[in-house]
Amino acid sequence: MSKTSFILRRLSKSKSLRLINWASLSVIFACILASYAYIKHELSYDRFYTNADRIVRMTVAFDGGDTDGRFYGTIGDILDGIPEIEKELKLSKIHTSILKYNGVKHIVPDLYIASTNLPDLLDIPLIDGDFRTVIDSPRSIIISKSFAQALFGRIDMVGKSVSISSRMFDEGDATIQAIFEDMPSNTHFHTDMILISQNYHDYAFYYLYLLLVEGCDLKELERNLSNRYHEAYPEYEQIDIQLMPMTDIHLHSRVLREMEPNGNISYIYLVTGFNILLLIIVLFNLWLNSSVISSYNKRYYRLLRLNGASPTDVLKDESKVALVMSVVSIITGKLLNLFVGSYFAIPSGISSSTEEITITLLFLFFTIFISLLPVLIQLSSTLFFNRETNEEHKKSRLSISEIKYMLITRCRQGVKTNIL
Repeated sequence: MSKTSFILRRLSKSKSLRLINWASLSVIFACILASYAYIKHELSYDRFYTNADRIVRMTVAFDGGDTDGRFYGTIGDILDGIPEIEKELKLSKIHTSILKYNGVKHIVPDLYIASTNLPDLLDIPLIDGDFRTVIDSPRSIIISKSFAQALFGRIDMVGKSVSISSRMFDEGDATIQAIFEDMPSNTHFHTDMILISQNYHDYAFYYLYLLLVEGCDLKELERNLSNRYHEAYPEYEQIDIQLMPMTDIHLHSRVLREMEPNGNISYIYLVTGFNILLLIIVLFNLWLNSSVISSYNKRYYRLLRLNGASPTDVLKDESKVALVMSVVSIITGKLLNLFVGSYFAIPSGISSSTEEITITLLFLFFTIFISLLPVLIQLSSTLFFNRETNEEHKKSRLSISEIKYMLITRCRQGVKTNIL
């Protein structure tokens, strides 16, 4: 009998239990892959910036009120002379603006106005143009690749003049000085157009980012800034300055007027806990079903023993069956993961090949081990691993039905041999 037919014959027995194992293992493997990609993506927000570990966003709360993500007006010389602060960046968000090119108007959602030191903190990759030209120009805008393609049908728009206007400023001319790569999904704010302003309007609402020196004590700096702010604005009884690392904004920030809806670290804990619980349930169910199948095959193991089979031979056969079941479940789970990722809009390519291989091997190991555990227990209770006394041997003696089954099997093998 070939190995393939042997495995198929073994899998055909206890079909209902095998199907339950296959379905449950496929589902949990798909959940693990999808959840791992989701968690890794959520934890990767804003970490691609070169100085991401030194950039913080500064927010303020007045008189015990809610923390506001934006500042209004000038903050004077509050930030001057603080050795922990290297540079500051101001970003203002305008929800809707109008861009006019060759007499045609286009609505631009989420336009950002940035101070000239934008590239010092956020190294946004350019595919055309130079930030030095952008900064030196009196009224420059940079637009994304997809935005240029959608509005103008091409991306070679550097040097073109356009007109922009919004409720925050009057219509005026501006020059497209650079085209940048589309912002990745794992950043806490997205835009297709940034206006670089040499004369930043301090009266506008803006988000304030600081580039700090290495090893800066955030708590001490917060106390220092709060005291300085309170000295500048004594009309407030209490002023609390908060500095949040930019890499924490997506999952931990809950201030008023966020740039975009953020994620939540609680979802990470919830997804992780759900997967752990589901994995435990699936593996426990696999153990129970494997125990039933092993008990059903008890007579088969005894017959193998009487035919001279060793424990190693039995484990090899059972390992092949468990391996095939696990591999089929992994393949099905991988296909199911593609559907789950597409349905929940989980970005593809998050997990590396090494990570997926590691997850697959660990899953393969645990499923095979759990599947073989009842077999090991079953074999240890037979003559394979124990030398019993005569009295114990009598108790384990084969029944008449088992002897008949063995003789019939041997006769059939003899008949086949003669025919051949």
